[in-house]
Amino acid sequence: LTGVHFTEHMKQDDLRVMLDYLTGHEHEFPKEYCDFIVMMEHKQKNQEEFSEDNLRKEIRRLHLKYEDVIVAQYRLETGHGTSVVFKQNNNLFGMKLSKLRPTTAIGENLNHAMYSSWRESVIDYGYWQLQNAKGIDSQEEYYKLLESMYSEVGDYVPRLKTML
Repeated sequence: LTGVHFTEHMKQDDLRVMLDYLTGHEHEFPKEYCDFIVMMEHKQKNQEEFSEDNLRKEIRRLHLKYEDVIVAQYRLETGHGTSVVFKQNNNLFGMKLSKLRPTTAIGENLNHAMYSSWRESVIDYGYWQLQNAKGIDSQEEYYKLLESMYSEVGDYVPRLKTML
């Protein structure tokens, strides 16, 4: 393996083929190279371009409740992806930096949580939902929760429903 240089620009499939060829056995990859592949897959996944379709896929992957409501929150909180908080912080939901629950935020900017990727924002929303939506069994109950503790303005749910 001497003289082989791995770069972030190599595709994962290229790395797997190269390592398979060099080692002769897929299951005998040196740990450092396996770690590199895992890191690159994670990096590529986090760099996947944001779209509402990808947002929906991530919501389903994480098994979050009320997909349409979450997408509507993204639309409302970011002005359909045009807000500065969305663009600078990768923050899809206007989340503030959590001080009491686990968070994926890497800091705070513009008085809002900042994330390394849009996916990290969705995962953080999932943490929020796990902590706060226990026992919620209907979309109407979820709306009540959002109105009572998520929003800083009183007409949040009516505005949210216009985004569906």
